[in-house]
Amino acid sequence: MKPLTTDRTPHAGLPNELLQTIFDQVPRSSLAQLVLVSRQWHAVGSPLLYRHIYIRTLVHWHRLVACCTGSSKPPLWLRSSVTSLVLRPSPRLIPRSSTGLLRNARGLVTDRDVEDQGYVRIQQVDLDNTGLERLLIQKNDGDDSENYTDMDTTIKEAEWLTKVTDMEMAQVLTQCPQLVYLQVSGCTQIGDATMYALAGRVGSSSAGGGGGMRGLWLDLTRHITPVAWMTFIHAEQKKKNNLQQQQHHTLSSSSLLHHLDLSYCGFVTDTCLTKALPVWTSSITHLRLCSLYDITDETVLAIAQHCPQLRLLHLSRCFRITNHSLIQLAASPMTSTLVYLSLAFLNQVNEQGIKSLVHSCEFLRVLDISGTGINPMFKQIIIHQWDQDREQKKWGKVRYQEEPVLLL
Repeated sequence: MKPLTTDRTPHAGLPNELLQTIFDQVPRSSLAQLVLVSRQWHAVGSPLLYRHIYIRTLVHWHRLVACCTGSSKPPLWLRSSVTSLVLRPSPRLIPRSSTGLLRNARGLVTDRDVEDQGYVRIQQVDLDNTGLERLLIQKNDGDDSENYTDMDTTIKEAEWLTKVTDMEMAQVLTQCPQLVYLQVSGCTQIGDATMYALAGRVGSSSAGGGGGMRGLWLDLTRHITPVAWMTFIHAEQKKKNNLQQQQHHTLSSSSLLHHLDLSYCGFVTDTCLTKALPVWTSSITHLRLCSLYDITDETVLAIAQHCPQLRLLHLSRCFRITNHSLIQLAASPMTSTLVYLSLAFLNQVNEQGIKSLVHSCEFLRVLDISGTGINPMFKQIIIHQWDQDREQKKWGKVRYQEEPVLLL
């Protein structure tokens, strides 16, 4: 469809506010055509079209990078519209030898290196999806797999994420000052340049509200250093202070971080977290800290002090955590909000520490106790007793998750 050269259309006289209300109800996949109807529709629809950038192939990522770094001036929608950037594994790939399915791949853009390895893409990217729908899930609707499980990096579809470079990401983020959600799970090359770019953003009141990030998923990134992390934290603290001044000391938690995932990030220490968590007191609801081998009970005590609104807490494979901090956690305000908890493979934690949480968290629904120090001979009896105690309190039943522990 070619864009019209004039605004003399039957709908050109509609007020922009009314058009925006209508466009808010239109599927994202249709917005690309609507913005071509007239100049007015383009002006109203473009900010909605580019509000969420959802990328699932390397070729589309390179197009975005070229748009941000080309010789011509980056488009206005980058600086004024983009509030979320989500990078996820590719849609389904199959070997080229599967000729029976090739007709489904006709016309789909496939990464060059994927084609060179003999694979083709057979699924479209869901243009109606922003990539944030299940990441931002808040309620226990019976489907918490996205909220609870780690990203599977063994699948072929996830390989393209490892080719996203730190400098490319920094160049894109520099052009997106309104960004409040960044999901780069599996982008192993992400490092300090990305964190400095996040720290250097200057949000305006139109989208970011002058506040900081609201969602940050950095799991499996490999090259971030504590210095770059603390630079980002200082920038977030400054934005928080500015927001407090603008709002006369009445700060809305909606302008601050809610989701943070630092799983598998080797730079994370107790100091990194004890300095960061006070910045997001009363706002953070989802915290994933899986496979952080340097954090200790000090971090858990900071969580107890500064995270009263947590709905999800993952501490899987943080081997230095003990019962001592879990008992302190069970006495914190967080117990009135916690729904999802993972203590998987905390071998210094046993039924004493876990019991304190089961008996304190009224709304707890999912608890991963795989590989913990609970006596295996009495585990079923212990869990049955926990269930009885919760039933007497008329609390909901907890679903205990246990993965098999393989001994080689």
